[in-house]
Amino acid sequence: MAEDLDAVWKALSDPTRRAILDLLRQGPLTTTVIVEAFPQLSRFGVMKHMEVLREAGLIDTREEGRQRVNSLNVVPIRQIYERWVGRFEELWSSHLLRIKEAAEDDAAPAAPAPPSQTQRQIIHPCTDARESRVRTANLQLREEHMTATDVKPKVVSSDTWLEARKALLAEERAFTHRRDELSRKRRELPWVKVKKDYVFDGPKGKVRLADLFGSNSQLIVYHFMFGPGWREGCPSCSFIADHLGPMLIHLAARDISLAVVARATIGEIEAFQKRMGWTFPWVSSFGNGFNQDYNVSFTQEDRVDGKVYYNYGPMQFPSDEAPGASVFYKDANGEIFHTYSTYARGLDILLGAYNFIDMTPKGR
Repeated sequence: MAEDLDAVWKALSDPTRRAILDLLRQGPLTTTVIVEAFPQLSRFGVMKHMEVLREAGLIDTREEGRQRVNSLNVVPIRQIYERWVGRFEELWSSHLLRIKEAAEDDAAPAAPAPPSQTQRQIIHPCTDARESRVRTANLQLREEHMTATDVKPKVVSSDTWLEARKALLAEERAFTHRRDELSRKRRELPWVKVKKDYVFDGPKGKVRLADLFGSNSQLIVYHFMFGPGWREGCPSCSFIADHLGPMLIHLAARDISLAVVARATIGEIEAFQKRMGWTFPWVSSFGNGFNQDYNVSFTQEDRVDGKVYYNYGPMQFPSDEAPGASVFYKDANGEIFHTYSTYARGLDILLGAYNFIDMTPKGR
């Protein structure tokens, strides 16, 4: 009992974890919704907080279709209450009641404050009442933790707006030119010859790295954060994966193949891929060193002072698996070269939905 409660106290000591529990008070929420409710944190940081809460027994998680749904479990909190508070409940309740009655006698009636925008009932174009409740709860948490995205517009005349828009356009054009320049430099990076003959497990058997190119000379590999024994892959990687299928034909027209690699077993990958309805090529690196070589999987030996080598430097990371993208080129002789890899926020560019979201007043 003592050790269990120690884990509960540890979980409750962090304000972000308490905020997650406050969010779950509104009702069960999917992992994706919870992650998106804390954009000021990394997605993996939120997932680490959720794992601490799960280990303490404060949240329960179940699969529901394509989603993992999380619920608040109040039993550990009740255990704390009964151990330290319950025995004094009757005494203090009587004192508090008298204080309340005295305060009400002295206080003049006041008009109720108008509800805030996020406290009003929000109507959404969906028929699922739970999703509407999730949206409302998400907005309530944003009100507490994302004041920078509150919509508080400065309303001006059309002429003043046009002047401000043209000033921003100049910055957008400069950014576009800078992005073109970065793309050029990315293409001009030196290459590294791939000397290992990586063999993956595919749906139809063994697949070599060279096979993933198909008839094309260029290959993009998305490193999907999905480890062996996991019930499902990373929600953020799943968000990216939802973008991949429709673009395959356009990539192939430009001499590019795309494949997804994860360290989960091929059986786990196939089950999850079927559940999610994806059709892109996906192979398992379980049993080879591909993930470790490209710094997206970590062992305990890889951790030095609690840090692993990720995104080109030592950093704390809450999981043994990490996301990333790597690019390879195969020449006419069949030799393969590694040309580029990106990780963390470098993957934002793969999320087309974010480009739309970033144009809106509330943003992400």
